[in-house]
Amino acid sequence: MYRLPTDVQLEITDKCNLRCRHCYHFDTDQMPVSKDLSDEAIVALANKLIDAPVYSLVITGGEPFLRPDVLLDIVRSAKEKGLFVSVNTNLIHATPKLLSALRQFGLNSFLVSCPSSNAEMYRHMNKGDRPLYSNILQ
Repeated sequence: MYRLPTDVQLEITDKCNLRCRHCYHFDTDQMPVSKDLSDEAIVALANKLIDAPVYSLVITGGEPFLRPDVLLDIVRSAKEKGLFVSVNTNLIHATPKLLSALRQFGLNSFLVSCPSSNAEMYRHMNKGDRPLYSNILQ
């Protein structure tokens, strides 16, 4: 009998549009190049995980919405196999079209990073002049 994890977190990118002080990817702007796998390689890895008897898949990054085609492909495949699927995101690159597709595929949940509802603290936590969520959720 194989012992597999029941929950898997798959980081589909190390790229992010923010540089949050609390994030383990805080220094990605210091990296000379991204260490992302190719679209084909990350989807192939995801499909191996999806075909394993796992219960849930959390898609994370960096910012998963920076690779929308990969994100949609993995969510669709995972939901077709009956997995519980969640996405960790800051939602800044979310578009109505992307959100609609994720809803259509049956995405179960988002974990949204929002370090503060105070505009000044939000910008401090995200290292500079970054948009607030009220600007993107209209």
